[in-house]
Parts: sequence; C-alpha cells; structure tokens
Amino acid sequence: GKKWHSSYAVKVDDDDVTISEGSEALFSAQDLNFTLRRIEQLGSLSPDYILVSQALKTFAFDGPDNNNEIRFRFKDDRIWTEADIKEILSFKIIPANSSLTAQNYYNGSGPYLATTPQAEVTNYFRNPAGNATLERLNLKPFVDNSTFTT
Repeated sequence: GKKWHSSYAVKVDDDDVTISEGSEALFSAQDLNFTLRRIEQLGSLSPDYILVSQALKTFAFDGPDNNNEIRFRFKDDRIWTEADIKEILSFKIIPANSSLTAQNYYNGSGPYLATTPQAEVTNYFRNPAGNATLERLNLKPFVDNSTFTT
C-alpha cells in the first residue's frame, strides 16, 4: 500500500536533512471515505465539490473487495471518459484521523514531505515512496436493475 508522510521521520539540523523510516501508516479506504465526507460537508467551499457532486451519484463507494478494489457509481447522464474520471478523482486524499476543519494538511502521500518550519520557512523534500498515483483505472459498465421496467 501507499505510505502517508507520517510514516517517515524528517530531521533537520541546519542544512543537513535526514529522512528515515518511522511507524508505517498506510493509505486505506477509511481515508478515502473521510475525504469524500469532508468534501461533501464543505459543499461549495471545496473546489472539489462541484466536480465530484456533478459526477458521482453519492459521495460514497463500494469496497474494497477481495482484490482491494473500490467502485464509484457515476451518474448516467453522460459518457465518462478516462480523462474525465482522472480529473474528478484528482482531489487530495486526507488521512481519516485528520481534523475536518484544519486549514492545511501536511500529512499526505504526495511527492514531497514538508519539514518543520524554521524561521518561518517551510522546506520540502522528495518523498522516498515516490508519487501517489492511480496505478490502474478499469472502466466497467454498471447495470442498475432498478431502472428497468418489468
């Protein structure tokens, strides 16, 4: 799984920066669920809200299943291309143990780790785990039997 930045210990001593392994904290479905709830609660205050609310039937997903895959249910009012889906799902995932009301989130899974600010300057260093990306996007049709008349 993907590691959160909190999985690393960053030590800054003048110009010397050391990044070492700490307690492993892995990205989970609970983190994604927390993030979707936060986007939904913020409503139009979140730049991600409009994209997600126009695309998904609900701010929820099914899974993960035995293959560790999740499923989103997109609205059926248009054809969703891979590029559309990547744009919609490009929001920043936030750890489930984060505050809903924080203005900044330094614990992420992106390509750079933030160090403790010194003299009001925050430096960023490359994440040893690399980038957080969607490794695979599998588009499958979803048939909702409730839409068929009998």
